[in-house]
Amino acid sequence: METIRLLVQNLIVIIMLAVFLEMFLPQSDLRRYIKLVMGLLIIVAVLQAVSSLAKSSWKQALPEQAIGAESPGFPSLSEITAAGENLNKDQRAQAQEKYRQSLARQISALVGIRSDIEVVSAEVQTYDEPDSPKLGQIKKIILHLKSNASPVGEEKKSIVQPVKIQSEKNAPGSGTNTDDQKNGSQIPIQTKDKLVKILTNFYNLSPEQIIILEE
Repeated sequence: METIRLLVQNLIVIIMLAVFLEMFLPQSDLRRYIKLVMGLLIIVAVLQAVSSLAKSSWKQALPEQAIGAESPGFPSLSEITAAGENLNKDQRAQAQEKYRQSLARQISALVGIRSDIEVVSAEVQTYDEPDSPKLGQIKKIILHLKSNASPVGEEKKSIVQPVKIQSEKNAPGSGTNTDDQKNGSQIPIQTKDKLVKILTNFYNLSPEQIIILEE
């Protein structure tokens, strides 16, 4: 009823406005445009009233439980959003892991070019924080090496071994093991320095980011 009352009020105002404009305007073609505008206003008022009646009748036809309740068997919007965020995190973690594996294989290949040493394992740490400006950059490289003392003429074994990937959370502490004066050290310090130089130049790192451990 409230919608019908507003419709009648709007129609009365529009009709009165049209009558006053016809009384005060002179006889000219302008009256035709005034009638056209008034007709459009009447059409708009009627359409607004009809749309309001249609909305109210639709809500009355359905129970309140059906309007506000969620569809059974379907997840809510919050559940869909949470699932999407978890999927995004899993995909990002998998991509970072594959990236570290690729770096470790590349580093093993670079170091394994030398025939006098053998790469036992290569561990790579990267910046994994999403908000970090260094995301994806190498944080630390840890090489486990041993001297390759196979005699000349003997068939050489493959010096590139399976690599191990370690994230920055569970990796050993920073620092470079360059002490060749300890007992049992078989890799000369000059060899280690050359390897550090190769890696620092290739990956634009500082020597402190390269750790060489001897098996």
